[in-house]
Amino acid sequence: MDSGTTHSLGHRAFFLFLFTRIKMPLFLFALSGVLWYYRMAVPEEYLPWAEFAWEVTGMAAIAYLVLMLIWTYLEYKRYTYRFEEEAFIVTKGYIVLNEFGVVYHQIQGVNIRRTPLDRMLGVSQIVILMNGTNDDPERSQIILPALSGRKAKLVQNELLARARKHSVGS
Repeated sequence: MDSGTTHSLGHRAFFLFLFTRIKMPLFLFALSGVLWYYRMAVPEEYLPWAEFAWEVTGMAAIAYLVLMLIWTYLEYKRYTYRFEEEAFIVTKGYIVLNEFGVVYHQIQGVNIRRTPLDRMLGVSQIVILMNGTNDDPERSQIILPALSGRKAKLVQNELLARARKHSVGS
């Protein structure tokens, strides 16, 4: 893989990110459907309130779904990585972009993890383990989510080759 070229996650990453956020809009759509179905079962004097509850729940579901689609798209577009000469750089964030750099000689291992959901979507997670403290595992590993299986293997091989080259060279 080329040094300095910015790579993005695969297109399946969008669906993986969306799947983790879609539960509440789906619940609101289901609730709206139930309210619509049973609105005629309420007494006549409460019918305007039943209609109002159905409409508000439906609009809230649509608004929440649109918000989740925008949020997911921003996460998908802003999650990038690149190989530099001395470090592997991962960028993520919505409004404030966070950029993490892993110096190659600090890489202990590069694992490929596939949960059942990952396997269903045909993606893999790369877990980069670094030298550091065991007290804070979040600071001693970086996770690159939702890469295709082939691309994950390429990234793993490239990271291990560069880590090997930098550990021998130092």
